[in-house]
Amino acid sequence: MEIRIESLIEGARRAEGAVVVIDVFRAFTTAAVAFARGVEKIILTAEPAEALALRASGLGDLCMGELDGMRAPGFDFGNSPFELSLADVRGKTLIQSTRAGTVGVCAVPNPQALYAASFVVAGATAGAILRDDPPLVTLVAMGAKAWQRSDEDEQCALYLRNLLLGGRPDPDAVRKLVSASADAAKFRNPELPQFHPGDLEIALDIDRYDFAIRVAYEDGLPVARAVGGQIDRAQPSSAAQPEAQLQMVWPEHLLSAPPAIRPLPAIRPPPAVHLPPGYTLRTYRPGDEPRFYEVMALAGWPGWDDEKLRPWLARIPPGSWFMVVHEASDRIVATAMGLHDHSDVHPFGGELGWVACDPAHTGKGLGSAVSAAVTARLIEAGYRAIHLYTEQWRLAALKSYLKLGYIPFLYTPEMPERWRAICAQLGWPFTPEAWRS
Repeated sequence: MEIRIESLIEGARRAEGAVVVIDVFRAFTTAAVAFARGVEKIILTAEPAEALALRASGLGDLCMGELDGMRAPGFDFGNSPFELSLADVRGKTLIQSTRAGTVGVCAVPNPQALYAASFVVAGATAGAILRDDPPLVTLVAMGAKAWQRSDEDEQCALYLRNLLLGGRPDPDAVRKLVSASADAAKFRNPELPQFHPGDLEIALDIDRYDFAIRVAYEDGLPVARAVGGQIDRAQPSSAAQPEAQLQMVWPEHLLSAPPAIRPLPAIRPPPAVHLPPGYTLRTYRPGDEPRFYEVMALAGWPGWDDEKLRPWLARIPPGSWFMVVHEASDRIVATAMGLHDHSDVHPFGGELGWVACDPAHTGKGLGSAVSAAVTARLIEAGYRAIHLYTEQWRLAALKSYLKLGYIPFLYTPEMPERWRAICAQLGWPFTPEAWRS
């Protein structure tokens, strides 16, 4: 097997044989997360206008992608793996347009086979190629905007080449190298909220998924689908199933009455709301939307607008959307929503959702205050299955929820060990026997 490494748009145009187009930050990390969330297929386009036209024609359900790192105008999602990790996209057809990865795919001429890759699917991609055993493989590192080389894509190409040659590269060493690069720094810059720190965390979770992303032309369009492609299990591999989100619940306690007359368990009393001087708590008022969108972007969730807010508004019970206002500036600086979230796991459930705080006002307990207010309101409204969803890397938020009174929900077999690690990091007691499972 001959393996060539190419770079940028010129490299994509020169690519021959089985071709792997690499975009780690962030196109094909985002695509992998979308497939892990249940997407059926992704149509890849070079230009945002083409993506919008395809959606309008009914060939796809939702558009995702970016221009200069920001969600493209009219798109449903940006190019953020963290954002997609929270999205309900099961069974959907997505249309993706970015300035590097999808452009590269569209530029490859007559490939023998075509893959879209990033670190999260590296091992599975190598496994799929090794199974087919093509005589020639071209790995194309697309870089920044397809014209400037980037450390993460070049390193991913080298990582893939080592796997294809039978090597066993060290994922931790690669992760540290890329994490220290200038390209990774933007995800830690609070002045660039479009680059969420969770994006970096996911992008560097090497071999996170056990599927490859194969691209084939269907009716003249490049269409990506997730395909099985693990490395031979005789070799060590860290490929894993996608991690489920963490869930926490507001605990119930049984009434002291006899079972025969005890229709429902009692729920823990609502938490107290504590605000520091200079801040006021209130509920949503018409006209709050523009500042709410700003706070969400500052907190790491860019792309909120009237269109994105609309479906969430339909789920907010009356009086369940709270804001903290900084009195001196009269500006909203923290927010949280109470949401109706009925499911088999949480029947007629109430969800604490979208807790966000302006970074200029963190460390004052404002997130805890709005979380407490939402929880108290959901209890007052009669909800009993009160819960929240969060991510393992959000350690500060996790500790805040634990202090407030929420407990882990051990709803999958791996949850106890994940929470054991979290509790060790937080210095929090690990007491699974007292948690819901």
